[in-house]
Amino acid sequence: MTTFISYSRVNSDFAVNIAKDLRSAGFDIWLDQLDIPTGSRWDDELEKALDRCSTFLIVLSPESIKSQNVKDEIGYAIDGGKHILPVLIKNCKIPLRLRRFQFVDFTDDSYKESLDQIKQMLGNTSELQKGDKASDKVEDESALVKSLLKWKPQLPYIVGGIVVIALAFLFTGRFMAAGSTPAGDVTITPAQTSTLIPATETITSVPTESATPPEPTSTLVPATDTPVPTFTPIPTVEIGQDWIIGCVSSKWQIYPSAPTVERGDGCWVEPVINTFSAENGDLDFLAERGSGDAEIYGLFARLPESGTVTFTVRLRDLDNADLLMGVFPEPDVASQGLLMTILNGDVNKRSIDQKDPLTYVTVNRTSALNQGNGFSVSFTFTTLSATSRVNPSVFTTNQVSIRSPQKWLFLGFKGLRGQYRIEGTFLNFDLR
Repeated sequence: MTTFISYSRVNSDFAVNIAKDLRSAGFDIWLDQLDIPTGSRWDDELEKALDRCSTFLIVLSPESIKSQNVKDEIGYAIDGGKHILPVLIKNCKIPLRLRRFQFVDFTDDSYKESLDQIKQMLGNTSELQKGDKASDKVEDESALVKSLLKWKPQLPYIVGGIVVIALAFLFTGRFMAAGSTPAGDVTITPAQTSTLIPATETITSVPTESATPPEPTSTLVPATDTPVPTFTPIPTVEIGQDWIIGCVSSKWQIYPSAPTVERGDGCWVEPVINTFSAENGDLDFLAERGSGDAEIYGLFARLPESGTVTFTVRLRDLDNADLLMGVFPEPDVASQGLLMTILNGDVNKRSIDQKDPLTYVTVNRTSALNQGNGFSVSFTFTTLSATSRVNPSVFTTNQVSIRSPQKWLFLGFKGLRGQYRIEGTFLNFDLR
């Protein structure tokens, strides 16, 4: 009796807390952050979990109802006949398909009272209504009726057209049948000398008449041309515009290279490498692991020959993991580039360190900075070099030689040996 928790990354703190509280109460809970190992194929693991679960708990908020991933999960759960338990944590417009389900309202009651209510409902799933495709029948029929009423003014013309087409087919059928009857009529003619002549003519006329019908089949030729508009090569979404529309553009290259699925609209399926998700103009990241060797994950973006890229990073957790940001001559963190890091520790006050990408030795660093609303970092690059600045003019690195007309921006993290957890958001991305 597993319960699957669906939520927006913006509400990840709530999702993790409620998952842990329900687990400690003895319930079998599945949450992607806690149950998908780093490096696994996220979409495969998610689908398997949805198939196995008996109850679907959806965390409702303004952010989650806008998330395409959440919408897909809701549809999959309802169509799969799961017990549905909506949990409202922020006032929002509840999606139509969820309005018939009883929900728990955290906005009216205390956390403990609402949690107790969830426990009671999970302990007695007979209180929970199941999703079912058939349950949407009334809504579908209503939509159909509305659609038909929309065409009501045109109904006389439509009916008239159908009658004309039917009469045309009827006339054509009678005419074709008439083309074959003369042969029978002629053989009955008393004058036997003329019998063969009409027979010869009817034989020649029958192929002529029967050859005429293929003309309608020629009208299908344009139909075979119409599918050609399936040409649509889907345009990729430009980096810098992608996060605004809730997308991680497929122009971001995954590091290290790993199988990644495109959504079909120029964006990667999220969370990318089970870590990165774009919502509300931000790029959220969350990764954790129980044990293992040090590992680096992230995204590379191709940069123009020269320019400046500025962004803010807001950290929520930096436990035994370092945040990495840099400009490189190729999509490889082991190449000779400019690497800036925020080392693991208390996220409220951190220094920003310049590291040698090859040795990971500190080259320079700022003093300890208060995070406040986040750390703002800029990289300025030309065809020959790059520099980095911690804003507002807190610290600027020396020029680092990168003699390559092509450069790449890297945003990622280094999980250190053993257990780690890193969580935060990149925002205010500006490339010019």
